[in-house]
Amino acid sequence: MRHEKAGQEQHGHTPNGGWDGGWEPATKEESAKADTLRPPSLRSKIGEMAMTFAEWLKGEGTDKSDRPPDDQNNSVTTTATQSSEASWGKPDDRNNSNATVAEKSKDNITSLSELIETTLTPEQQQEVRETATKLTKAIVKDDQPASEELVEKLTAMERPVRDCTIKEVLSQAQVKHAEESYVRFVSPISQVTQFLTDHQLSLESYDGLAKTTASFLEDLSRARPFVDVDETPYDYFVNGALNDRQVGQQIKLELAEKNFNFKINDVVQEVILSSFANRKRDTKNLTEFARGLKNIGYDIASSDDFLKGCIDFSIINVDYPAEGRPFLQDNLYRAGLINDDNIGRLYCQLLEEDTPPRRGFPEFEYVISLDICPESEATKYWRQLQIAGLFGVTSPADNNFVTHRDIDSFRSLWIDTSTNPDRLRDSDLYECFKDGIPDQSYYDQLAGAPILCDGDRAVEAVKCLKNMPLTPEILDILGPNQKKVLDIYREWEQKGALGTFFKSVNASDITTVDELVELSRRASSFLDKYPLANLVNRESVIDAHIQGKDTILGEEYFGDLVLYDCYADKLLSAMDEESIKQVRQHLDTLSRFDLFDGDRPRMVNYAVLAEEHRETGQLFNELADISELDEATRDSLNRVLKTGNPYGIKTIEELENYRVVVAERADGDLVSNDVRDAYKAISFIMLSDFDGCNNANYFDLETLRRRQVLTPDDEAVIDLFHKVDPRNFGLEYDVERREYVPAGYDDWGTVEFEYDKRQGEYISSDSAATNGVATEKLLQAIASSPLCVPVEDESGVAKIIKLEGAGSDLENKLRRYITDDWNKSLIDLGATGEGIEHLTIEEDNPKGAIEVVKLTGAPFKMLSHTIYGHYLRPDVFHALINDPGIWNTAQGSATISTSCIDERHCHNYLQVGSNESSQVLLGFNHIQPGGIVAMAPNDGYLRGSLELKMFNIQFTTCDELMRKFDRLTHNRHLNYNEVGLSRMSSEPEARNGRLQPSHIIVHGSSTDDINENSKKFARYFDVPITLIDDEAYRKKYNVE
Repeated sequence: MRHEKAGQEQHGHTPNGGWDGGWEPATKEESAKADTLRPPSLRSKIGEMAMTFAEWLKGEGTDKSDRPPDDQNNSVTTTATQSSEASWGKPDDRNNSNATVAEKSKDNITSLSELIETTLTPEQQQEVRETATKLTKAIVKDDQPASEELVEKLTAMERPVRDCTIKEVLSQAQVKHAEESYVRFVSPISQVTQFLTDHQLSLESYDGLAKTTASFLEDLSRARPFVDVDETPYDYFVNGALNDRQVGQQIKLELAEKNFNFKINDVVQEVILSSFANRKRDTKNLTEFARGLKNIGYDIASSDDFLKGCIDFSIINVDYPAEGRPFLQDNLYRAGLINDDNIGRLYCQLLEEDTPPRRGFPEFEYVISLDICPESEATKYWRQLQIAGLFGVTSPADNNFVTHRDIDSFRSLWIDTSTNPDRLRDSDLYECFKDGIPDQSYYDQLAGAPILCDGDRAVEAVKCLKNMPLTPEILDILGPNQKKVLDIYREWEQKGALGTFFKSVNASDITTVDELVELSRRASSFLDKYPLANLVNRESVIDAHIQGKDTILGEEYFGDLVLYDCYADKLLSAMDEESIKQVRQHLDTLSRFDLFDGDRPRMVNYAVLAEEHRETGQLFNELADISELDEATRDSLNRVLKTGNPYGIKTIEELENYRVVVAERADGDLVSNDVRDAYKAISFIMLSDFDGCNNANYFDLETLRRRQVLTPDDEAVIDLFHKVDPRNFGLEYDVERREYVPAGYDDWGTVEFEYDKRQGEYISSDSAATNGVATEKLLQAIASSPLCVPVEDESGVAKIIKLEGAGSDLENKLRRYITDDWNKSLIDLGATGEGIEHLTIEEDNPKGAIEVVKLTGAPFKMLSHTIYGHYLRPDVFHALINDPGIWNTAQGSATISTSCIDERHCHNYLQVGSNESSQVLLGFNHIQPGGIVAMAPNDGYLRGSLELKMFNIQFTTCDELMRKFDRLTHNRHLNYNEVGLSRMSSEPEARNGRLQPSHIIVHGSSTDDINENSKKFARYFDVPITLIDDEAYRKKYNVE
């Protein structure tokens, strides 16, 4: 018979859910014609003669019972069974009356009972059943003495009797004791086969195991505990029985009677898909099991349902591709179940997936590994494919897998280019991908599409570039103007600003390619001026630059707006020319007063934001005639700007009496029927800050409590913060409207708040926030607080002494404590002792020697920031490397993202994607007051702003941040934390007011590892180089 090598089967595409005719096993009548009453074949006769001759050569009576079945042959029965026939046909010495027991052809035996009754004497039959019953029970009940005694008896049996006994044990374990697995949480068939394997009690043949094997297969989808393919039942008898020519056909008949065709998908999911999805596994048993299923008519690899499962169980978070690996596909490829014959259909199945793997989490995608079937036409095609997208041109080869989004780019283009997309049918698209790659019919549908060919519609092609395959065939279809659009797209890609490109095109009235070219030119000039600018959602500021509003405002002021990423640039973009000129006059006025300790960019942004209030403009106009302010009035003006002037200070007199005026107006809001007014008032009273009184949530209060930093009054402030939170009163913050609105409703007052007499309270209504009910609750919370202690100050003005400014005081206290803690924790570069060496290099250099602090084991903590090849944009990196002085002049960002590293975490994001021969790591060891703007134990995606824009933010101590980081070691996507520092120095006159590094960090064991760029930066900033011997730390602290 023909033997097929695993993984080389030929699989055809079949309808009816993917299963071919083999999934409908032959009827019993049809099989009977083929498998019963057949005369002994010539092969069988020769086999009997050969085995008999072999027995004669070895001598009569020689027992061969220890010979294992031939695992290299699909037909165990034709070898092991024929051997047993030669000896089993002999008359039994104990009962010569049964000389005819072997008269029936063993090819006709279909059940174990029939096998036993046909081949054994009555006495032997009784012995088989009694021994099997006792042994099975002993094994399942884990009765070791009894089972060992029975094993001795079993071993002493004649070969045919022993073989039948073993098969009876298998049958009883599978059928009679199956229900015990639910109680004992272990499969009896696994217990039995493991026991038999451990005692080297192998089968002589698989005859009579059809029912047992069929029962095992039928139970697979529902058996608990689940019997994994690497457990002993498969290797002991299941795979062998399935792959046996004769027994396999008998199993097929048994399964047909049980309607197994409707259960095979469940078996495939349990045994193959679920079990091989999470790690790389040995596939030897799986290969044999799948081959056996094919032998009985179930060709797994040809099934559409199986291929769909290969996709459904292969999901990766594409935001962190390095962590993902489609293990299932790799395992199935090595098992031969995914192969060159069905890989094309697997890609087609990926295209057909129409629902995301996890709703609400677009980062999770179905994928196909490019490691499987590397020489197939489909894999080669997808490996070389280029796709234009929102973040640039990518290739599946970048991450070594094809995502659903990758393959769906062909669908997107198909829809975008259609003149009647409503009439498109998915089935037509799938037909173009039946081999896993687009055929010519796909491109024929795109040819002549106006959006790809008509020059007057070229700008419309921009929308296609959000997800567009760039195959040679598609590029040939593009018209000249469309190719210009693609060139402009690539220019913006090089600038690292594609998101802004798409938004700028969408927001503008551009209709021609020439207008698009001009837009690109102006945007390029913006990036040239502000190379450090974060361009995420910054289309407003670019638009203002393109419209020339930067010139009207003044380029220095405009640069200040770019520096702080906040709402101010959006306000400016919406202003007309006259309004901008007035803002410029106001900024000229405010610049005289040295506000915010000389931090002009902060003043400019706050001032533009405050311009939203009409009264603020009136105040600025009056200030135009004032040459200087006393300290108290200047502080009041700082507060007006910082808070956005919520209480409408509009004259110098009101500014000079700021506290009195605000107290009167805030008191009025406190008793307003609208709880939003009351919340604004208490927020202002407690915490006069830009983003309200929720700042306490940004601090690691538990750690601060353990360190006994918080006083009872501090705890009272925190408690009151929680009680007056607007979310307690049915409100939520609307980012677009920049105010609190009813939670879950667009229209205020949609639901009435009614008094429930039974509950004795008002329930379920948004109007509660405006009818005084919610305000009453808020006032009760304030009145019950220990901070509510009314007194009068020297001026006679009523003051709630512990409440007023309590939030600001607490925030300042906690910030100072945390900043001091970090400064104490960060490494002292002048320290000496074990694990620290002080060296100098290039003593003969005319520019002077460089001090080196080599760390070889001493504990340390330091903040590190990298300048490397993908630093914002390649041109920025090269400019900085050529001239470190650009660090002090480049505009566009108010913050610096750093990572804290220590002796156990020497590596961080600074090394991801960077070239160690050219990168420069800037170290920061001294944090100025207010210098930490944010921190998170993982990547917080910090954006420089007046408002905190960072994920998972929590201010905490240095040690605690590293502990939190360490706890994420086995559950984080990227191996770094983030600590945001203010780029602005506390010394505005020194080096353009920019924060300077304390040292340059290099990873290496020798000064020879220090690259030239690091030396250049050390000399420019006049700081030492810290050389960290990573290998020494790995050995000392036993870390990776």
